[in-house]
Amino acid sequence: MLLGAAPDGIVAPPVTVAPAGSTPTVATPAAPVVADPQATSAPAVVEAAPPVLKALTPLIIAIDATITSKTAKIGEHFPIYLADSITIDGVTVPAGIRGEGEVIHAAPAGAAGRAGELTLAARWLQWGDVRIPLRRLRLGGHGTNNQGAALIAGAAVAGVLAFVVQGGSTVVAAGTRADVIVAADVALPKQGE
Repeated sequence: MLLGAAPDGIVAPPVTVAPAGSTPTVATPAAPVVADPQATSAPAVVEAAPPVLKALTPLIIAIDATITSKTAKIGEHFPIYLADSITIDGVTVPAGIRGEGEVIHAAPAGAAGRAGELTLAARWLQWGDVRIPLRRLRLGGHGTNNQGAALIAGAAVAGVLAFVVQGGSTVVAAGTRADVIVAADVALPKQGE
């Protein structure tokens, strides 16, 4: 080992070599100085987690087609859109994004005054590359129980709205607003991505 050499990362104290017969002096620091391996690298960048649209978050959608128990078919899809924007951690999901609902059950009005039946489900909204799964569709409720011409039943089961109107066909007009909830947590893109 060379005089004054030290293992990697440790700075050796300076050594003075004295003439023969004299005593060398060594300047020693209080503690060895260890080089900081991070000192020359860039500071670590910690990326913030993307904002998350949480499961069970309520949204208001609108149905974008007229659906009747007289003509609807089981499995038929219909267009929906987000009626009101929502902002999560500074990221705004804009009103108007499109999605899809599905007819779960349909039966036309029958003889002897049997009412038409219609069961609908909201399935998803699409925002760019992000698909937002939906459930628990409730027409016209906006946080209140909708009573009157329609009896709403089964709204909490698998995102389905089921209702029966006494006498004649059941009709859901285009533009009808409905309450839904987000079915699962969804990571949203950061603003500007």
